[in-house]
Amino acid sequence: MFINPPLRLETIFNGQKLILESGLLALQATSSVVATIGETTVMANVVVGKPADTDYFPLQVIYEEKMYASGKIRGSRFEKREGKPSDQAVLTGRMIDRSLRSLFDENCRNSVQVIITVLSLDEINPPDTLGVIAGSVALAMATPDFGGPVSSVRIGLNKLTINPKKEFLINPNYQEMTSSLLDLVVSGDGINIMMVEAGANIIDEITMGECLEIANQSLKTLTNFQNKFLSEAKAKSLSKQIALKSQKISIEYYSYWANFVHQIENIMFSVGTKEEKNKNLMDFEKHHKHAMNLAISYKLHLNAEKRIELESFDPSVAQTILNLVETKIDLYTAESNLFKAFHSTIKQIVKNNILYHQKRVDGRKLDETRDISCQIDILPRVHGSSLFNRGETQVMNVLTLGTLRDAQTLDGMEEFDEIEKRYIHHYNFPAYSVGETGRYGSAGRREIGHGALAERALLPVLPTQEEFPYTMRLVSECLGSNGSTSMASTCGSSLSLMAGGVPIKDVVGGVAMGLIMEKLENNLGDLSKLAIETDRLIMKISEITEAQEINSEFTPDITTYMYPNNLGLDGTKEYLLKTIEDAKQSINFDCGIYLKNGLNDNLNSTEFVGRGGFYFKKDGAIELGIWIKKSAHNNKYGQEAVLGLKKWLETNVKYSYIKYPFDRANIGSQKIAEAIGGQYFSEYKTPNQDDSKTLDIIEYRVAGNFIPKFEVLTDIQGLEDHHGDMDFKVTGTSTGITAIQLDNKVAGLTVDILKQALVRAKVGRIHIIDVMKKCIDTPRPNISQYAPIVLKLTVPINKIGDVIGTGGKIIRALEEKFGTDIDLENETGVTCVYGSNLESVEACKNYILSLIKTYSIGDKVSAKVIKMLPFGAVAQIDGTTKEGMIHISKLANHRVEKVEDIINLGDTRDAKIYEIKDNGNIGLSLIF
Repeated sequence: MFINPPLRLETIFNGQKLILESGLLALQATSSVVATIGETTVMANVVVGKPADTDYFPLQVIYEEKMYASGKIRGSRFEKREGKPSDQAVLTGRMIDRSLRSLFDENCRNSVQVIITVLSLDEINPPDTLGVIAGSVALAMATPDFGGPVSSVRIGLNKLTINPKKEFLINPNYQEMTSSLLDLVVSGDGINIMMVEAGANIIDEITMGECLEIANQSLKTLTNFQNKFLSEAKAKSLSKQIALKSQKISIEYYSYWANFVHQIENIMFSVGTKEEKNKNLMDFEKHHKHAMNLAISYKLHLNAEKRIELESFDPSVAQTILNLVETKIDLYTAESNLFKAFHSTIKQIVKNNILYHQKRVDGRKLDETRDISCQIDILPRVHGSSLFNRGETQVMNVLTLGTLRDAQTLDGMEEFDEIEKRYIHHYNFPAYSVGETGRYGSAGRREIGHGALAERALLPVLPTQEEFPYTMRLVSECLGSNGSTSMASTCGSSLSLMAGGVPIKDVVGGVAMGLIMEKLENNLGDLSKLAIETDRLIMKISEITEAQEINSEFTPDITTYMYPNNLGLDGTKEYLLKTIEDAKQSINFDCGIYLKNGLNDNLNSTEFVGRGGFYFKKDGAIELGIWIKKSAHNNKYGQEAVLGLKKWLETNVKYSYIKYPFDRANIGSQKIAEAIGGQYFSEYKTPNQDDSKTLDIIEYRVAGNFIPKFEVLTDIQGLEDHHGDMDFKVTGTSTGITAIQLDNKVAGLTVDILKQALVRAKVGRIHIIDVMKKCIDTPRPNISQYAPIVLKLTVPINKIGDVIGTGGKIIRALEEKFGTDIDLENETGVTCVYGSNLESVEACKNYILSLIKTYSIGDKVSAKVIKMLPFGAVAQIDGTTKEGMIHISKLANHRVEKVEDIINLGDTRDAKIYEIKDNGNIGLSLIF
């Protein structure tokens, strides 16, 4: 652990100490956080760069494995530095990325880089979920535009043998995971789910739902801990909070396309292939782009000819495009923004038709899969092959069987012992599969991730090494893509394995589930003229002329949620100008609280009595703040104002929840929280803006009034994946789940929604499996004639040396003699003989059997003379390397003068064993 970091916070989670630290390391980064659980430590460093000139959010999440973390020096004799990330590092990086990315506004344009580095690794706690926590805290410290914090937890599952009940494991260690039926990682904040990754040994949907619920409870605890740390980081000025530049498109561009929604819909919902629809949309876009260029030329140069050309080009578009360029838009970016709005309009058309009309682009019902077809044996020479088509998605899957020597050796940071992997799945996604050109090179993060998902999906149904002593490599070649290629790869793997004679226990299929969710939007317009009235109060935006009065009333007892006092008159004016501008844009409603005219409460009837308001948060929440000046206390103005604000919000605004935080010492605020129906949620510390002292803050939450409408989609195609809010891949047999992967793109995804998706996925999966079984429903009894033949035998431990020989001399000679490969396990003696010719394999096996044969006195053998001696001959027994001595007295039933009188070098004679000495030497006697 690091000594004396400026900020260190500890908690006990699941029986282990969880520590967060900041302020000591990597001080030139925007933020740096070190997270430790047990003796596993990760460091997350975040740098917020300058805005980039791109049309996407340039966020990078990099996960670094350091071999020193686990006490290893790995590499070749000549290179010891860490090189290309391992597949495990890539998969962990993807998992962390998917946990964090959806919490940013897609319109952000600053370059943001998150680097998660594993510094120390014990043999108990995996670093992946800790990486999410460290990355979340670092991002929350770096920028207010991160919608976190988000936490991550692993759930395991044991089934007890004595009492068959479920035993759920929270953050199981490496050892516990070896016997767990489930490896489930969930990222979220205790309310919303951002990421799910799972491998399961055929777990039913109800049990999986229970595991998600348990994970959600832990996520709430971890997120509360993060919030406490973030509050203390703010108090110690460790939180830099760099705002990200947002490239939002003006409403005028969306309004333009609103005039052409029906035309766009007609193209999108027409009958045709993806390629045909894309071409028609592109032509439609080019048509309007040309019209835009004509309109801009006319506007910039007042060239009447351009206007005439525009009107003759398309009279139905001319006036609409001219109206757009006449508005206060930047004409130099108009074309770019117009067509960004075009693609956003397409997204909204897809979502609206699904949400409000249950209408999908290809005409399917929401729970309907695309047409499926399957073939096997499509390639003549390989060991197993299949072709799986689902709609326009097409995947060819090829099986190769190899010897156990072909297994992949794993020696990564988290492999504490060298491991051999005998089932391998690789996934390739060439650019031609989507009709494009593209870079060709090594597999990228997406290919590695999809391959790992399909690999994990089949693991529970594979035969054991004892049942099937082969290495299996599956390769999925994506030949056409319109969504769900990873699920098509899973289905293709099942088909190829069965076609190749691999005795899998059940058929595995997969389906990708989508989600379209109503977005929480409040188009409230200009709030600067809003006045909210109660019995005694009016809440409205303060005018600049009131700056002097407001400034004079700001006293040191103002709460931390109001703007800092001691602004001075100029600072107060600046503050009021900002509140007016925010109100005009519906960002916040930060208002003054005034008594109604004519009231007499020993106060001037026009007097300013406090400030309050509501403030929109990134997660759809609304925060209420209130401050009443000292001279107006004891009149319950605060309670009346908060109730008035809450009533107006419930009537006019959609929100996920209202939160009302207050200082623990403020009894009046606590009574207000209780009066508005608030429930305790969390507590944390934050600095007082007046004197920098720390305040103990309690947060109360009031249930929201917005329940989003959503629809779950079965078997999403590319357009629904691109414009939808979730890609939830579920694989399994007809009885249970084997793997899950969730990519979430929206806040508000709950456990209940995922439970519904799991149930719907099972129906879709069973349908797909039924179609697959019409092609092939059980593994073939024999493997391909082109696959290696294997024969097994067991060599007694005390005989292993007889087979291997000194320095491997005997076993190498056998492989060369018979043209085989021999795999012998030193620990068990289990031996596999591989070859392409059955006769050679059998001959090699028989030879090994003869080597390990146990002889007894009186056994008859074949003896080949290999060495002549004056007193006898040395003979090879039964054609093996085992030798016996034929003494001259054992050559005949009479006296023999010379050995050569009876036998010669190379002779093969029948003999029997008459003696076995203590040292194992064998005495032979010719049969005469």
